[in-house]
Amino acid sequence: MTPQNSPRRGHMGIKAILDDMVTVLPPEATTNPAYTRIHTTFGLLQRTIKNAEDTSTHSPEKQYKELSELEKVLRKRLTDLKARKGIPEKMQSCLDELRDAVAEALEQGVTVDWMIKGFEEMVEAPVPTLEERARMKPEKYVKESMYKKVWDECKAEKEKNRVLNRENNELVMRVKRLESEISGLKGAATKVEKRSAWGGGPPRGSGWNAY
Repeated sequence: MTPQNSPRRGHMGIKAILDDMVTVLPPEATTNPAYTRIHTTFGLLQRTIKNAEDTSTHSPEKQYKELSELEKVLRKRLTDLKARKGIPEKMQSCLDELRDAVAEALEQGVTVDWMIKGFEEMVEAPVPTLEERARMKPEKYVKESMYKKVWDECKAEKEKNRVLNRENNELVMRVKRLESEISGLKGAATKVEKRSAWGGGPPRGSGWNAY
């Protein structure tokens, strides 16, 4: 959605906010180093939100905390430009929306389940009537291919975590059984050592005397 409508929330909402911000960034092709720093910071924002989706390598919560800090840096660098009219209204609105969306996400807890829940809510959202659509302003959505890619990655990661947890539990049980068997063998060996120390030998007919 555009910033003028209901605020965007969740992982996909934040990606849409960043898509909107691209259109109102200062010019990139310039000799002004301040502009270069702004584009560098925004690039870090885009990379961080993408890293949050790669839960096999990165902690989503850690990436969202980094998003919060990068938003502050970008806001400061835009303010430091001291533009004659200040920060453009749309950029200011996007910055505020990004700040609030990230803060709300961290408050709820950024996990793989949280991200999947956001996707499900987006899919299950009621479809507006034709009259409602006519009254609504154009909305900004992420590409369907990107949405499906992130959705599939999150589901795959959740399944991988489930399998890893199951395998870990099985491994723990196997270790405990082995420890129990080793403990039993040590106990039997101790008894044999004690019997040998007191002059006891192998039982008759056991076959050991043949060696």
